[in-house]
Amino acid sequence: MPIPAGVTVIEGTSWAGTDSDGDAYVYTFNPGGRYAYQSPNGSFGGDDDTWAQTGDQLVMKTSGGYATYIGTVGDGVISGTASNIQGRTWTWTAKQQ
Repeated sequence: MPIPAGVTVIEGTSWAGTDSDGDAYVYTFNPGGRYAYQSPNGSFGGDDDTWAQTGDQLVMKTSGGYATYIGTVGDGVISGTASNIQGRTWTWTAKQQ
């Protein structure tokens, strides 16, 4: 699916934002569908931290699926929901850096 007008291609970009708990994050979307992130608990990013963008939809998985983030990519903003395997859910928003 082509990327719609007004939607940013996130590969090779970094985004900073917060979640509904007020915690700050920085996400870097590397080529090849891998991403790294900085959180209040440290810096992470490995082969099991993956992302995929289809049109304006983004799916990120941490630690091979421990947490899944689903977001909508707009013009310089991503926002969405997330959940983990323990059943916890939250919202998140990030702006392009």
